[in-house]
Formats: sequence, structure tokens, C-alpha cells
Amino acid sequence: MVGSILYPYINFTDLSHGATIWNWDFGDGSTFGTEANMQHTYEQTGNYDITLYVMNDYGCSDTAYSEVIIEGASTVYIPNAFTPNGDGKNDTFSVYGIGLNDADLVIFNRWGNAVFRTSNLNEAWDGKDHFSGGDCPVDVYIYNVKVKNFKGETQEFTGRVTLLN
Repeated sequence: MVGSILYPYINFTDLSHGATIWNWDFGDGSTFGTEANMQHTYEQTGNYDITLYVMNDYGCSDTAYSEVIIEGASTVYIPNAFTPNGDGKNDTFSVYGIGLNDADLVIFNRWGNAVFRTSNLNEAWDGKDHFSGGDCPVDVYIYNVKVKNFKGETQEFTGRVTLLN
């Protein structure tokens, strides 16, 4: 089973017949579960060895093993508007998120000309044309961003951002 640290809740189901005693070991040092069906929350990423020991009323027992992998996660946040008016609120446009290692961001005006380009996740667009130096007018702009997640996989997003006053 594979889960994500963003949703680290794993449901476990005993498929044996006639069991009356259950001992679940979730592999993370937490308390043991003692019901046929359990939900467990993992606090950290990692690989966890799961053990289920069952017994019936006649003393017959069995043990089953499985593995759970809780992966890290990446989340990308891309706003759809900003107001570079110097009031300290939403003055820049930037791409940010969880588990991002690298990014290439390009902003285009309505004629397809690039007005901003960066490969630095910490650099934000301030509403200026970084090639001519002038202020960009109030308008809708197109962004294209390629980000690398924690696994090194590239994800590409294209969308619109509105520059407002």
C-alpha cells in the first residue's frame, strides 16, 4: 500500500475467517490495534512493515505481513491575481508550495512576449516588464511554470494571472 503524508490515513482489513483475536503492529512503534478492521495514521514518511497476528476460539493462529509506504508530497500553489500597488498585500506573483526543488517560470503578455522569467523559486514577479524595465499594464497574463518535485519529477502548469491595481 502506498499513501501520502498529505493524507496519511491507512485502512487495514482482516480478511481471515473465524478470527476472534487480532493484534496489529503498524510498524511505526505506536500502540497495537486489536480489532478486525483498523485505521492508522502515520506521522512520518517512510516504509513500514505491517504485521497482523490472528487467533480463533480453538487456538489456531496465523500471521500476515504487508508493507506500507508513506511518500512525501509536493503541492503547488499558483495565485490567479495580484496587485503590485505597494500596499504590502499581494504585491507580487510567485509560485510556491511544498516539496518543490526547482522551478522555471515565464510570464507572457497578451501578444506572447515574455515580460518576466526566473529559475529561482524565491524570486517573484513585481508587475514590471523585466526586459524593458517599464510597468506592465492592468491585464491578464499567461504563466508557464515547470517545477521539480521532491522525487525529481517535472510538472508543468500553464494558466492565467490577472494584474490589478
